[in-house]
Amino acid sequence: MKLFDKDSLWITISNAIKLVFGFLIVPIIARNVLPDQLGKLDLLMAYGPFINQLISMGLTNSSTKFYKANNDVQVIKYMQVKIWIRSLIYVLLFWLGFSFFGASRLDIPLIIVFLYSISILLENITFLPQNQFLNQNDFQKYAVVTTLHTIIRHSITLLLVLVMPNKLIALSLGLLLSNLYLVGVSLTYHKTILLAKYQKETLSRELIDSIKKYSLPLFLLGIVGLLYQSSDRLLLSYFGKGNMVQIGYLGMAQRIIGLLTVGLSGLFTVWGIKAFENYADEILIKEKEKFIIMMLLVLVAIMLGMVLFKPLIIKFLLTETYRNSFTISALLICTFVNNRIREILEKYFLKNGDTKLITTIFTIFGVISVLVSGALLYFFDLQTMMIFRLFIAFFHAFTLFIYLRKVKQRVNPLLLGINFGLCLAVIVILRLGWL
Repeated sequence: MKLFDKDSLWITISNAIKLVFGFLIVPIIARNVLPDQLGKLDLLMAYGPFINQLISMGLTNSSTKFYKANNDVQVIKYMQVKIWIRSLIYVLLFWLGFSFFGASRLDIPLIIVFLYSISILLENITFLPQNQFLNQNDFQKYAVVTTLHTIIRHSITLLLVLVMPNKLIALSLGLLLSNLYLVGVSLTYHKTILLAKYQKETLSRELIDSIKKYSLPLFLLGIVGLLYQSSDRLLLSYFGKGNMVQIGYLGMAQRIIGLLTVGLSGLFTVWGIKAFENYADEILIKEKEKFIIMMLLVLVAIMLGMVLFKPLIIKFLLTETYRNSFTISALLICTFVNNRIREILEKYFLKNGDTKLITTIFTIFGVISVLVSGALLYFFDLQTMMIFRLFIAFFHAFTLFIYLRKVKQRVNPLLLGINFGLCLAVIVILRLGWL
């Protein structure tokens, strides 16, 4: 691909190492953590991304654009100070609120809530220092840092899960200790950003207003996106007829998706940075098409693999304890591919600063998805809801495809037709019991 060379190679090598550790952690969790235990922890962790959005308010998603446009580290420092203040406020409120009103109802020990709250704080204050590697196109160092983070997290988690009787504390400590490593990295390489002090009038009023104008729609987009794409566990807990066991099955399936995310994140990481640089529209259109073809090939390969190796996947990866996670994984993988295609198509509008259009479309599909998903869980079951969310993801991407054609960004329509056919094929395979 024209935009990708040694930069994506470093990320790909990093992801290959992460995948090895990911494939180790999944069966260890499956053999040592019961579905109802995993369900409790995953339900607690489902609130984390919402806290992250409240803290970021769109700043993390806009940091690359404004740093690239101004080539001024003061932009990042301004954002980091805002994130520090919000992190302390919102994490404290989350810890107190969940400790008093959620922990007892869900039977989650207070120590778990505390450990996860600290993890949220560390995750947020280290995001911009890490992202600065990407802003400066230092993909090699970013790959090394994130690879070590994965190795540390999974190694510590594996050890703690095997030796500690309380598996929930073991999983929580693994996350916390790996985030402490990120603090150490940030202090080593980007201390002035991590501990940023921003002086008033360092940035012009016009630039600050531009950052706010661009970031706030992205904040709304992020909140809607979480409700839209990542609210499965919350919806299942409030509208489903099941219990924590079902949430545990869903959580295990999402960990399988996490392996796929890691495997493909190298290209998407580089794309997310370079799509904002000054490439011609013709080049970006061709890159979009190549990315979409790649995602469709990934979907075909994974579905064939799941059909052919279903007994082995259940025996060695999921175990009989999490057998029910298998079909959930198939639907999540198909939805994941459609969401990545949607992100590919969005980049043109984000590059041109049209966050209002993206936010409006996202909000419409998000509201429909959440309302109908809740109803489907209440009246039917989890699989029906997930089939619906798969088609919502497809039609969201299709809507962006239509808008792109209106602005003369003509992505090949055959790719969308093939994608729709594959979505139908996955559902038919499920109904026939092959998955």
